[in-house]
Amino acid sequence: MANLTSIASWSALDVQHFARRAGFGLSPEAAAAAAMSNPSTFINAWVDGGQSSTLFDAVYANRSDVVAINAIDPTAGNAANMLVPAVTSAHGFLCDGANTWRNRLSVAQAAWAFRMQYAPDTFRERLALFWHQFFATGYDKVQNTALMVEQIQLFRDQGLGNFTDLLVAISKNPAMCVWLDSVSNSAVGSAVPNENYSREVLELYSLGVDNGYSQQDITSLAKALSGWSFYVAPSDIVSAPNNIADKYARRGTVVVSQGQTVPTGSLAWYMGALSNNRLPSQHPTSAANATGGTATITFLGRTFDYTVAQGGMVPGEDVLRSITTSRATQCSEYLAARIIRHFVTPNFTSQDVQDFGLVIRNNNFNIGTALKVLFKSQFFFDAAHRFALITSPIVWLVSSCRMLGYNLSEGDSLSIKGFPAWRLLVGTSEFDSSTFDNLGLALLDPAGPNGWGEHDFWVNANMMRYRSYCASAVALNETYRYTLYQGSGASSTQITVTLAPTDLNKWFPTIPPTSLDVFNRLSNLLQLAPMPTSLRDAWLNALFGGNSFAISLSNTTHQTKIRELAFIMMSTPAHQLH
Repeated sequence: MANLTSIASWSALDVQHFARRAGFGLSPEAAAAAAMSNPSTFINAWVDGGQSSTLFDAVYANRSDVVAINAIDPTAGNAANMLVPAVTSAHGFLCDGANTWRNRLSVAQAAWAFRMQYAPDTFRERLALFWHQFFATGYDKVQNTALMVEQIQLFRDQGLGNFTDLLVAISKNPAMCVWLDSVSNSAVGSAVPNENYSREVLELYSLGVDNGYSQQDITSLAKALSGWSFYVAPSDIVSAPNNIADKYARRGTVVVSQGQTVPTGSLAWYMGALSNNRLPSQHPTSAANATGGTATITFLGRTFDYTVAQGGMVPGEDVLRSITTSRATQCSEYLAARIIRHFVTPNFTSQDVQDFGLVIRNNNFNIGTALKVLFKSQFFFDAAHRFALITSPIVWLVSSCRMLGYNLSEGDSLSIKGFPAWRLLVGTSEFDSSTFDNLGLALLDPAGPNGWGEHDFWVNANMMRYRSYCASAVALNETYRYTLYQGSGASSTQITVTLAPTDLNKWFPTIPPTSLDVFNRLSNLLQLAPMPTSLRDAWLNALFGGNSFAISLSNTTHQTKIRELAFIMMSTPAHQLH
């Protein structure tokens, strides 16, 4: 049974446990300060967000990535070969607007990693990551960075609200419409409805496999959602300068495709591209042109008239919304299991799921309210759930950079910005010699609608090898020789960047007298799971000759050994748990 009663008080270790699971960690000092506050008040504020973003917005808008590429004149001879922003100064993170055609997946991945590390609403980014895994959508098929970025913003904006509203919103999301083929789903005439999206709605997004629905329900839902596609307004169409027929979208307007002409100057998504001024006829207006010759469907035991006059989406929305009423228990418990597995423990019981599912139903599927109950609960803070989850690679890496790296103001104040080179650390293989893009979680590009797994999904020899590479980059302050590609026929420029800038002196608020004090501070900072003291002693003996070695932070040899110790600690199994 999940004890969902709220804790009355907490310690700094409790705060750190909460921050690891519901964010990307807090330093020991920040956790100690938070422990002085009321748990309920602190958790409410953490989940609700609303902290000032003035500094973050200013930094993000000006220059956020040390691997920014030089400004390129879009009229220059080599501009046709560039996939980088043409701006007046170097910038790594322009992911929409007039630069849509130049966007690369690695830019969007780096931009999101930067937000995870520095955005003041930490939980908003953490929850967006959960929903990205839940409603997994991949760039490889969507092929439009701006639409992927727009989907993540949807999770930030609506991820804490009503789940039914979120399910409707994601069903209308242009990236999702392309990803699971809503754009090619027709229930007109002799067409066979495309069931890709309707199947995943029931199997992955609401009820779970074989849980209270039939194949007929899948087919009925596909009919109800037939023709859900989108068009792009003239102001949101961006053409590639080297091929004006190659169109990209900043955003799209979802409509029901019934053969209508789109607004003047707009383009409809048709046959895999923005290429037409008329939408195909895919959703019936009456029984006369409906697949099977009937205007009604039966879905989860209820009958709906799903035909609609031109452009209307209400019938499809009504069918979607019926899931959380017709199958309230199954849906709430499916959500409960996914949330518990992600935020609490992989080892839960059916009773735990039933208990938290009831909380979700009692709060009318409001995710934010239900999560507050969970995060304040005795169940969440149970000792058995501490360090019980293997950390996903992006949470692990962002958390490590937060603990060992510069904060936002410190990083921005440096002449060479003190921010991680996120395009190298998490970007897809745009850099041929980079080995830092194989952690196992390609942001914005999961391989399929199942997304990624949880817990032991993140453990295999190859993934751990790349975690070790990243641990080396962070702990050892490693640099990387990077070639700026500047277009066909242009000369290349090489720059040396620090992959994850850190200042060892900032790791220690007070000078550690001995090697044992160094270990204790790093253990608190990196928040290692409990481990045998014999292992600790072996490391200290190998590096320092014992636990009592006198430390001088100004000694370069000592600095090297301290960084080597941090690398070893980051590479140990105790640092892969949270």
